[in-house]
Amino acid sequence: MELHFVIVHNIRKVAKRTGATIQTSEEVLDINDDNVIKLVTELNDRYRVKNQTNGIFDPAARTRFRSELETFLATPDEASFINFTQQTANDLRAQIDPIAPAKGGFLVFAQYRDYRDYVAVFFVRDTTGMLFKMNHRSYGINQVDHIDFEKMSMACRINEELFDDESGRYLSFINKKTDAASKYFSSWISAADVETNKEDTKNLHELFKSLPPPPDENGQPQDKDSFLNNIFRHITSSPAKQVSIVELSRTYFQDEAFLQNEIERQGLNINTEFKAHPGMLRRFAQIRAKADGIELNFPHNLFRDTVRISDNNPDQIIIDSPHLAREVENLANPA
Repeated sequence: MELHFVIVHNIRKVAKRTGATIQTSEEVLDINDDNVIKLVTELNDRYRVKNQTNGIFDPAARTRFRSELETFLATPDEASFINFTQQTANDLRAQIDPIAPAKGGFLVFAQYRDYRDYVAVFFVRDTTGMLFKMNHRSYGINQVDHIDFEKMSMACRINEELFDDESGRYLSFINKKTDAASKYFSSWISAADVETNKEDTKNLHELFKSLPPPPDENGQPQDKDSFLNNIFRHITSSPAKQVSIVELSRTYFQDEAFLQNEIERQGLNINTEFKAHPGMLRRFAQIRAKADGIELNFPHNLFRDTVRISDNNPDQIIIDSPHLAREVENLANPA
């Protein structure tokens, strides 16, 4: 990870009461400090395995967050970064001020490179009072021996390249749809879900096709088709064909962060949880049939187009594949 800028601001608010105050830092943190590097690295790693949603800024809303972000990215220097974070942090304070259930916390703003360039905001609740400490003009890190990352209740991250090009789902954020008190965070950044189960399932298939298959449940090597079939059965057996990247990673690679790390390394865009698209899901499956001394093995998505049962004769299989026909001819009648 390569850090560019990091700063911490503190929004103070007692739960079940209205009224919020803010204490902002006037200086960025030292990006060469081991504690700063460790803090952002661990926040980023934890963010990867959170239930995050990919989307964009709501086109119908023009928020302070987006405006200030665009201003900073147009002139990405230290002064512009400090101003961007101070203005948007104070805007968040104003939004949660009248919301009684909302709690305060520390806003960690960071610009860094981790495979790609990101601007991220992590909202951390430091209940121990040991993580951040005001030192003259800015919040510094008191100790990072242990951080309870479950207290990172909200966060977002912007892929700078995709945002500049206005292409793809450049925004990701922790999405707690059932948590009414946390909706102000999504409103603050003006996040809009982009439900693209088809794209997510397509990218998931691309991801698994690129990975070497892990050993099977008996510890034996398995081929790629068998591995994809296992993933297919795993997803189709889950309630409503719901996909969890963390669960798949833990089940097949014994590491809940493995797949998310691969997703980032390859630059794929996949929601942490989504419902599998039926058509795209069939790409994982192989149809294997053996009878009368003949064996067929082909991807499920080729059924009906390339391989089909004859409409006129249900006992007849039609395969439209010139290359396969030539190969059978050459093997049956070698020159």
